[in-house]
Amino acid sequence: SNWNDPLSRKCFAQQEIPTTPTMKGVNLTAWCQKTFGSAFKAQLIQQHAGGWACEQSIYNRRPVVVKEACKLQYGNKAYEAKALNWNDPKSWKCLLR
Repeated sequence: SNWNDPLSRKCFAQQEIPTTPTMKGVNLTAWCQKTFGSAFKAQLIQQHAGGWACEQSIYNRRPVVVKEACKLQYGNKAYEAKALNWNDPKSWKCLLR
């Protein structure tokens, strides 16, 4: 070994550098319509990330599953949905492989 040549040492291992996942927005209304019918749209009921519902009328609301909306929009590349800020209802992102 040459002490002046750092590449001559054999104790260094290659490490995978973790990559930041790709994050993209999500169309909740498209999922609502595909899942419940064309009369439904995504409606904000409460002022936080969990405050979304699929709504036909105030008397006909259904739950939103954001992860499923991501899969509808991006296919198998979408592996998770994440609200970047719970207090911001528009902070939902789809994490893509």
